[in-house]
Amino acid sequence: MWDDRDVKTKGDELSGVRIDFVVGGGIAAIEGPRTIRELRRFGAEVRPVFSPHASQFISALTYEWASKEKPLLELSGSAEHLSRADLVVVAPATLDLLAKSSLGLADSAASTLIQSVLGRKPVFFVPSMHESLRESPSYLEHREKLSRLKNVFFVDGKNEEGKWKNAEPIEFAQRLIHLYRRSKLLNPKRVLITVGGTRAALDDVRYLGNHSSGRTGFKIAEAFYRRGHEVEIFVGSVEEALPVFSESENFRYKRVRTIGEMSASLKETKAPDVFVHAAAVLDFEPEVISEQKLRSVEPWSLKLKPTPKLMDQISWPQTLTIGFKLESRQSAESMQRIVREWAKLHAVDYVVANSLENVRPDSYQAAIYSANSDQFEEVRSREALASALVEISERLTKI
Repeated sequence: MWDDRDVKTKGDELSGVRIDFVVGGGIAAIEGPRTIRELRRFGAEVRPVFSPHASQFISALTYEWASKEKPLLELSGSAEHLSRADLVVVAPATLDLLAKSSLGLADSAASTLIQSVLGRKPVFFVPSMHESLRESPSYLEHREKLSRLKNVFFVDGKNEEGKWKNAEPIEFAQRLIHLYRRSKLLNPKRVLITVGGTRAALDDVRYLGNHSSGRTGFKIAEAFYRRGHEVEIFVGSVEEALPVFSESENFRYKRVRTIGEMSASLKETKAPDVFVHAAAVLDFEPEVISEQKLRSVEPWSLKLKPTPKLMDQISWPQTLTIGFKLESRQSAESMQRIVREWAKLHAVDYVVANSLENVRPDSYQAAIYSANSDQFEEVRSREALASALVEISERLTKI
């Protein structure tokens, strides 16, 4: 039976992970319930822990609703303040809490709990305070001291209206998951992903282009990032907005509009451990580009020439390569034949086979072809595809 406090699952990256969520005495405490629910969407079990002044900004009942756990409010003989969680989040991390954490003070359930885990388990501080406090010598000193400890992370938000505010809950959850999972990996991988369509100029203002929302490529990038890997994406023309955590820890992107820009970027980059070529690259481009804008009242004939295949321009022998092949109106047998031939021609390890009829904004179906085993595996959502590609990559590159 559905409980009003339940959340819809988005992933399993925090499945079975226990989090103690320490709430500082600042106005940013009002963001905590949304953040907790976002963490729960990835499987986390979250217990709120109130600092003495937190209840001046928000009620413990609100945090109990968000977490389905009674908040720890004060020290007691049951020693609940000795954390048994897998990680601790301090949000908002006020100057008071940071100073106490740095100096080893333990005068409340919240500060004592932090001391019980520092140096032993991951602790994520989320500073939130006025800009003048963040620039104070005390803040800088305490942050620098805490940063030297093992398993201590600072997750900075945004500077607006003269205040350092918490990151949005979705962004924060993704970044925390990345940092936590990365701390558990012995050998994190560098993953390069191409996303979106490319363009070819026709004249000074017009262009030929491929339609691409970028939705699937971004799902794949997010999945690799949440698993703790370093992700770089080359982004062509897309309809979807970039992930909210773009350009955060170990996540970078570069805009590449044309085939030439994408080709040059691939040649310049260091060989990744995993290459996912999900971009919808033009197969044809004009033989001649007009040097000025052509008048719209005159007839216009175009002669197109095939574009070079980007998969054939890279030489990364140790890289696991995953390509995409989109067709339309093909039978299952014909589609499999086309994919097998394409994989062999371009020497890719895996191919994601798409039929245009099965690619929709609200639905998705594809098959993953393994060139090594000559097998096809069906997936029925973008999330399932992303998860499968991450699992394949981690298995084959010995994470």
